[in-house]
Amino acid sequence: MSDSHEMLLNQFLEEKEKANSTDALETLRVKYLGKKGEVTELLKGLGKLPIDEKKIVGAAINELKAKIQKSIEEAMRFFALKEQNAKLNSEKVDITMPGTFVSPGSLHPVTLIANEVSEIFLSMGFFITDGPEIEEEYYNFEALNVPKHHPARDMQDT
Repeated sequence: MSDSHEMLLNQFLEEKEKANSTDALETLRVKYLGKKGEVTELLKGLGKLPIDEKKIVGAAINELKAKIQKSIEEAMRFFALKEQNAKLNSEKVDITMPGTFVSPGSLHPVTLIANEVSEIFLSMGFFITDGPEIEEEYYNFEALNVPKHHPARDMQDT
């Protein structure tokens, strides 16, 4: 790498040491590797160089870019871990505390009224019986001696 590339890398490393959060690192990443970043500007300048120098300078710039990217990724992981630990420390859960009470719920208002009406009828001497919701064909027709071809047995009449 040339002296200007070394200076740029050292400048980046100094600024990285001053960074104290992932946001600051993101700003650094944009400053050096963004669309109008310093390394990107160096890469754009390659077009003006002769072919012999392009290979050498291009390799040096790509090496610089790789070092900066690696450094930013390592710092991002460090700050992400640091922020996660801070969050975990601030959100500690005391397992010795009693749990919160969960309400079992209540009956639907219509069910409450139906139960109340049933109690009233029971107190008056009535009986409550349950039966099938749908009656079978035998009990509707056969048990009542309705013939097989009676009009009441047609599907449109049921």
